Amino acid sequence: MHEAYECKTVLQKLPLHIESIDAYDEKLVVGTRQGNLLIYEVKSNGIGLEESDSSVQLVKSNKFFSKKPIIQVKVVPEQEILISLSDGVVNVHDLGGASMPLISSVKNSKGALVFSTNINTEISLTGEKAAVIRLVVAVKRKLQLYYWKSREFKELGPELLLPDTPRSIEWNDESICVGIRGEYLLLRTNGDKKELFFTGRIPEPTVSSLSDGRFVLSKDDMSIFVGPDGISFEEKVKWKEPPSSVVEDSPYLVGVLPDSLEVHSFEPWIQIQSVEAIKVKHLCSVTGKRGVLFAASPSQIWRLTSIPVHVQLPALMSEKLFGLATKLATMSDEPPEVLKNQIQRIQSIQAFDFFCQRNFKDAMTLFLQLETDPSHVIGLYPDLLPESYRSKIQYPEELPFLQGKDLENALAALIEYLTEIRRSLQGNVKSLSGPSPGSEGTHGVKTKKQLLQIIDTTLLKCYLKTNDALIASLLRLKDNYCHLEETEQVLIRYSKWGELVILYQNKGLHRKALELLKEQALKSPDLPLGNHMRTVSYLQQLGCENLDLILEFSDWVLCAHPSEGLKIFTEDVQEVEYLPRGKILDYLMRLHPHLVLPYLEHVIYSWEDTSTLFHNKLAIGYIDRITRLAIGNQPGFLSDFVGLSPIPDSEEFKSMCSSPSSVTSLTSASDSSPLIEYKRRFQFLIETSSYCSWEAVLTHIPKDVLQEERAFILGRLGRHKEALSIFVNTLNDLQGAEKYCSREYVASSNGKDVYVILLKFLLDLKDGSDGQSYLEEALRLVDSAGHRIRPEMALSLLPDGVPVEHLREYLIQALNSCGSERNLMTLLRGLLQADFLVLKHQKSSIESTKIFLKETNLCCLCQKKFTNQSAFVRLPKGLLMHYSCHQQSIQQ
Repeated sequence: MHEAYECKTVLQKLPLHIESIDAYDEKLVVGTRQGNLLIYEVKSNGIGLEESDSSVQLVKSNKFFSKKPIIQVKVVPEQEILISLSDGVVNVHDLGGASMPLISSVKNSKGALVFSTNINTEISLTGEKAAVIRLVVAVKRKLQLYYWKSREFKELGPELLLPDTPRSIEWNDESICVGIRGEYLLLRTNGDKKELFFTGRIPEPTVSSLSDGRFVLSKDDMSIFVGPDGISFEEKVKWKEPPSSVVEDSPYLVGVLPDSLEVHSFEPWIQIQSVEAIKVKHLCSVTGKRGVLFAASPSQIWRLTSIPVHVQLPALMSEKLFGLATKLATMSDEPPEVLKNQIQRIQSIQAFDFFCQRNFKDAMTLFLQLETDPSHVIGLYPDLLPESYRSKIQYPEELPFLQGKDLENALAALIEYLTEIRRSLQGNVKSLSGPSPGSEGTHGVKTKKQLLQIIDTTLLKCYLKTNDALIASLLRLKDNYCHLEETEQVLIRYSKWGELVILYQNKGLHRKALELLKEQALKSPDLPLGNHMRTVSYLQQLGCENLDLILEFSDWVLCAHPSEGLKIFTEDVQEVEYLPRGKILDYLMRLHPHLVLPYLEHVIYSWEDTSTLFHNKLAIGYIDRITRLAIGNQPGFLSDFVGLSPIPDSEEFKSMCSSPSSVTSLTSASDSSPLIEYKRRFQFLIETSSYCSWEAVLTHIPKDVLQEERAFILGRLGRHKEALSIFVNTLNDLQGAEKYCSREYVASSNGKDVYVILLKFLLDLKDGSDGQSYLEEALRLVDSAGHRIRPEMALSLLPDGVPVEHLREYLIQALNSCGSERNLMTLLRGLLQADFLVLKHQKSSIESTKIFLKETNLCCLCQKKFTNQSAFVRLPKGLLMHYSCHQQSIQQ
């Protein structure tokens, strides 16, 4: 315990018997058994000095008011009145008069036992503060309610009935708490009544009120707190003996015991001081002022003066009563800046004590509120700050040794604290500079960047010890400030290779990251980074600015895993798609030529690149591969075949690739599958590509291979005669020639005469066995495709000796086709004629529209008027324009 008050005698051996006291300002009001009202002025010239430093002077008295004991007095300084209870009547006195004359007596208060006031401050319409005084008087078993107006108390409402005679009473807000024999009651001004609890063993119930609206009720040797709603609070004050009265002097509660005064603190509810050997009967505080109490016996009065705050604080701090110390500090008279620093200092040491007591969550909450330098908070933990830095931070006591569950809980609280600090720093440019839990002038962090660096590095270390799954998410933050060297050392020590790669990547150290990935992948596939796909994924994210790095570190992946390695340049992500394709193509052609075709296929078919260079390279690449397979017989050269992209097929293309000539040419290879696939892909490119320079591609096709593909290319160039010559004369593939004609007739704008060209070839061919022409084949072609061959051309080409009956089917088709065409032309002519008539009518209607020129009409271009000789133009929206202006606008 420590001393909160200093007790001094101010009056002793008073010849009058003291019955009641009250105090305001520096005045002490005394009511005596002899009926005297006395007011003393008590001035203090110092605190903690000799009694002679206090002066006491009687300034007012009323000796002729009553000869009955004045058992209760209450001063209302706001209205300059004094309320007293004597001879069973409540009286009101004027404090302004020298002898405190009687103003009035409260009507119907005869037989009063006790009274209580309720004083509230209200603001009037003029903005002035006014005291609203209400009075409750206990008369026998009734409560009378009054309010002060026009210098007298007037009835406020109906009387409230009680089951027994009240002994103690207090009024707060709209609730009145009454102590009767053996029980406490709570009444509302509207008449509601609630029974609270029994008084216990105390002879007389005691009711006191607190400034926050609660009541203090005594039960046995305890004081119980009850709200205006009648709900009891958990807090209780335990006294040595049952108190006869209790007075609040925040942050203390003072109780009158039989042979002493006992002082307890609010939150925590502990005994602070005991003033022994004082036979106190009455105790009161000074209205509107804290830190001064008056106690009285029948013939003596003492003043209890609060010990100065700066004297109490060291004792409270040594006893670790930080909450009480903070409350006292807020009540001191120090300048605001000094007061703020003092309170922060107390709370900082309190937070440190929380930490030492293993109350980590409350410690971090308080550190956060105080905006304490985070480096000083981190220094409370072992192995989180560099020793050279941590040694410069001082703390009030030796730090606790944390291990096991305590360490886990402490780190969890620290993580939550640092996360919140980090969030506040991200939105606040100023650095935290609150008080540290150490002594004055300890080493601290000065800049926001330093703070963030320490915070992020510490968070990483905490995650390593608690939940290492969170490390990656911290390192992936774009704005993480983890210290590179220290974080690197920690991750290597704990073998966190994946997180180390993330650190390098976030800091832009791509070479170090890629070297680590390569080292791990080549060393063993069982290592955390042993999968080559980690390198592939990393390289895919680097973008154009790191092209040299991509090419350098893709080499080992392409050599060991060509199919997956090629995804470095073909993955459908923005960074990969925007890489310079020409440079990549050149790189692949130099070092990995077997991957050129898969790369070009992806560029052309997936990314739809229209570059002639790429289309030509792909065509020439196909030619080279097919030639090597067909002539050189090198099936092993296509071991990378799985890297090729899938090619979409059409029914026509499938049928084209299944021609007899294709099958014949492919069966000559010992391993035909790659050859067939490459021919299929080359033919698909020929069919679909509109960006390939086919004239240039033709020069790369050898004369003795790819005849079918050469024919297709010639067809793309419109050279159908040469293409059909290859099918008929070189490949001897009439079925293929006919399919070629069918495709070109539909697809090509200049392919309408391909059947005529084929017909000429057939009629010119001679069969070496009998010397007869291919007349039968020509007639079959005429029958099957007669609707696509003009009759005049067919009849002019066929020999004169062909019987008409052989042309019967063809002539029927030709006549039907001509009839259909004629009908179509007739219908089309009718539709065009109808359109012509509609347009003619519209033209006539427009031309018949009259236009009236007025003087107000202006050219919409030059804003000039029209003259009688002006030629003008009327625009569709009705605007008018000079003809010359219109011609000029057209030219522009």
